[in-house]
Amino acid sequence: MIALQGEKGIFMYDHLRVKNNAKTFYGINAGSSIGAIAATIGVIFAIYIVLYLLILLMGFFSMLTIAHTAISTFITIIMMALIYPIVIFTVLPMGMGLMTWHQKRIRIQNLSVGAIFDPFKRKFLSNIGMLLLRALMIMLWALLLYIPGIIKSYAYSMAEYIKAENPSIGAYRAIDLSNRITKGYKGKLFYLDLSFLGWFLLSGLTFHILGLVYVYPYYLAARAFAYEEIKAAALSSGTAVPADFGN
Repeated sequence: MIALQGEKGIFMYDHLRVKNNAKTFYGINAGSSIGAIAATIGVIFAIYIVLYLLILLMGFFSMLTIAHTAISTFITIIMMALIYPIVIFTVLPMGMGLMTWHQKRIRIQNLSVGAIFDPFKRKFLSNIGMLLLRALMIMLWALLLYIPGIIKSYAYSMAEYIKAENPSIGAYRAIDLSNRITKGYKGKLFYLDLSFLGWFLLSGLTFHILGLVYVYPYYLAARAFAYEEIKAAALSSGTAVPADFGN
């Protein structure tokens, strides 16, 4: 799939190869990739409809009990206690499922669209824990004038892929491994994202229709191939071992 050896036999990350592999991936898997994205968007949209209805219901009951402040406050607390868990336990793993679907599809040609739900099926609570811990760690770094938070968001960006390949790995260990294997590659990942900026702007002008049918599948594939290259480089240099990735 990807192969480039340096002078000392060390695997080298290559931006152009990542983009070319992503384009080839899109050409072969456009239909299933668009299907995975559409299914994810559909599920998340349905979740937000439910949340919207809950908020309306909360407002309705608050109006009915406006004369009873204690009851109104209690209803508000209950509704808010429902809304945040719904987002955390549904939207977050759906995003992880979509990202990792593209990485799995690189190796599994007959992977079904239903694999976007894998984070719900294997080590669900561990996946949630990893996503929340990473968000907390990035938020804490962002308190230091914001820039460190951006840097760490790239440092920890491989954690989903690592967790998907090795579901048994602990939440903190997956984040730490991502931090280790991305040393020297955070700038390359930023450049990869930057190279899609024009596409994202163009997608916005088409009400994200272009995004659905081309830009997002292409970008998610590029991110998956970037992970494959960074992983290969880490294994080649001894920064990581196959067992880290469940092999």
